[in-house]
Amino acid sequence: MYLGELISIGVAFSWTITALVSEVATKRMGVIVANVWRLLLAFLCSAGLCRWFMGGAMPVYADAGTWGWLLLSGIVGYFFGDWCLFNSYLWIGARYGQLFMTLAPIASAFAAWISLGQVLSLKAVIAMTVTLAGIFISILGRAEGSGKLTLKLPWHPRTC
Repeated sequence: MYLGELISIGVAFSWTITALVSEVATKRMGVIVANVWRLLLAFLCSAGLCRWFMGGAMPVYADAGTWGWLLLSGIVGYFFGDWCLFNSYLWIGARYGQLFMTLAPIASAFAAWISLGQVLSLKAVIAMTVTLAGIFISILGRAEGSGKLTLKLPWHPRTC
């Protein structure tokens, strides 16, 4: 049985649906409103899971320092990160926004190499090179009439 493969296909399908729905919501409601609704929904789902698995909606055993770091992480990761993501949906669309999100592991590996001195295996470097090549193939195209490569991103700046 290929349980891991089935789960990965399900996750990819879910991310695609989420990106498309978020793009439509952002265009209709605006970035901030869509972001607040998404945060509220995430909070309710997290509280429900905590209640299911731990017996209470909030982890009562966490101290004030832990809550502070959780709050800071949420502001940076969820509020600011999703704000940038939703703006990318307005500017370049969900398809290209998700495509550029595939650069996150490469950026993380580069940051770990610079800041922590971590070294990747040859296999990992080859995998990242293939990923970068796929991204470049997706966003680069030939200009009509000339054989030159051009960037073909849909750039539609809209107000938030």
